[in-house]
Amino acid sequence: MCMKHPKPIWLDKWKIEKGQRLSPETEFKPSARYVKLPCKVCGSMVRLTETKAKKYWAGFCSKECAYNKRRTGLSVEKTCKACDSKYNVRPGSKSKFCSIECHDKFRRKPWTDFDKHLRQSWKYKEWRSKVLVRDNFICQKCKKKGNIAHHLELFALNPEKRFDINNGMTLCRKCHIQIHNKELH
Repeated sequence: MCMKHPKPIWLDKWKIEKGQRLSPETEFKPSARYVKLPCKVCGSMVRLTETKAKKYWAGFCSKECAYNKRRTGLSVEKTCKACDSKYNVRPGSKSKFCSIECHDKFRRKPWTDFDKHLRQSWKYKEWRSKVLVRDNFICQKCKKKGNIAHHLELFALNPEKRFDINNGMTLCRKCHIQIHNKELH
């Protein structure tokens, strides 16, 4: 030991051992208190510090158990609007169909060649332009600029009113989507 730099006596008091921290206020206390909690899915015991248990504990021992709980957890049974089959979804889900195929079948009935021919005819284009000009290219719902001529009574179901100007109204894209979504419900 060098006499120029003798070892101070107080240093012996602060020897740090594993699991302890250096703090003048607390003498040799363990750095954290641990608690054991069961996993909600598999039941295995998880060792956590009290702080982490209070702040972050969600009840799972691993990401795998958390995923399994979400996948097989609470669910609500609904009936598909297209095929009337039962399917399960999370609570609060706005789903109305059991699959993408059912959604497409219900929402979009494919146009036949006859429908394409009608919608591309001069008579349809004339009806569309007359409706837009009559409404001054303004959406009749929100009063913003609109460029879609919407049939009040469905084009496919009312062949006699297809080209009647009183069966049309001008809509913007947003309002047109809202109207067709309401028709589904």
